Amino acid sequence: TMTDSIPLVQPIQGLHVLMEEYIRGNPTIQLKITQLQEKYQFTKYIPIRGDGNCFYRAFAVAYFKILTTQPTENYKLMGIINQHQDSLNPQVLAIMNKLTSFVGDYHKPEYDTESVIPDVATWYQIEWDGLNISDAFVMFLRRITHLSILEQRDLYQYYLPDQTIEERCILVETMGEEAEQFEITALLTVFEWLDIAVFQLDREEVFYVYYLPRDSKETMIDFLFR
Repeated sequence: TMTDSIPLVQPIQGLHVLMEEYIRGNPTIQLKITQLQEKYQFTKYIPIRGDGNCFYRAFAVAYFKILTTQPTENYKLMGIINQHQDSLNPQVLAIMNKLTSFVGDYHKPEYDTESVIPDVATWYQIEWDGLNISDAFVMFLRRITHLSILEQRDLYQYYLPDQTIEERCILVETMGEEAEQFEITALLTVFEWLDIAVFQLDREEVFYVYYLPRDSKETMIDFLFR
């Protein structure tokens, strides 16, 4: 399909590329792109394939950037993996353990980082044990989100009047099923120290920006949904 021909993760692009894409499009979207540049100081973005996994994959890509710039973050990720290792797919667990080991080596002064990570888009499509790192990370995040929902099932059930927790969790773990604010909130309960912003690039007159899990302007990850 056309979607399958698009890379899972593309190289970093300037925001002008996005403006050129909509140059003959909806003027409201053009205005919002301008606001991203002028009000929110956006200059670049990383396009992610819109295949239903885009939130989890975008989170993985952005979080990897944090892992490679903040050495202590790797220990936090290792803690999450260790806490839930008995509930993880063995192949996914093996790849996530490889990832944290790699990041640990990455921060050693003698490590040749340039030869290992030419760019995030290329690195994320490397395969370990027959599964690319990007998909493994997505599967990990989906599983962690599922477990987070189960830990507070009474709270989350309140927001699902027409669906059981079990039914929703089946969708959470299904590759290709889109994440909504429900799943985003559950995932951030695990990564509770991360503040994110979600910018809604649509045709609505109002430019909706959601700050999760709290109303913080010092966000660590910014997502552009369109």
